[in-house]
Amino acid sequence: MTSRRALLSSLPALTIIGLLPGCAGFSISQTSADISMIAKGVKAILPLIAAVTGIGAPIYAAIVAVVAEIEALANSNTTAVGNTVWSNVGASLQKIVSLITGLRVPVWVNTVLSAAVALVSSYLPVMGATVPIGMTPDQARAVLMAAGK
Repeated sequence: MTSRRALLSSLPALTIIGLLPGCAGFSISQTSADISMIAKGVKAILPLIAAVTGIGAPIYAAIVAVVAEIEALANSNTTAVGNTVWSNVGASLQKIVSLITGLRVPVWVNTVLSAAVALVSSYLPVMGATVPIGMTPDQARAVLMAAGK
């Protein structure tokens, strides 16, 4: 299991992915499906986040807005498969993790966020090699699918 601190420390690498090569081997439809899966999975944990002691209305509203950003990416035309799309998803995940760092969130929240980061990492082989997330893309998809149900 990856801690929030480990997630937060690994996510800044997502902001520099514009320097990495494109995500070869992934189709637009797969990218869109994966971003949609991340959006659904993260949206599904919102009630758990809302119940956390220390999450005030402004923080929760900010998290909801970030989830909406991910949903918008999932619903947009993802012809720019590669760095730009995944940079935006990664930056959104980084915002969520930074907003809940230091709070006692349920294990399932950490698991779903870890799965989302693992799936983003699968599109970025260079980052995936340097950031141990502990999940394969298929395992991450399974967690996100379970969360989104």
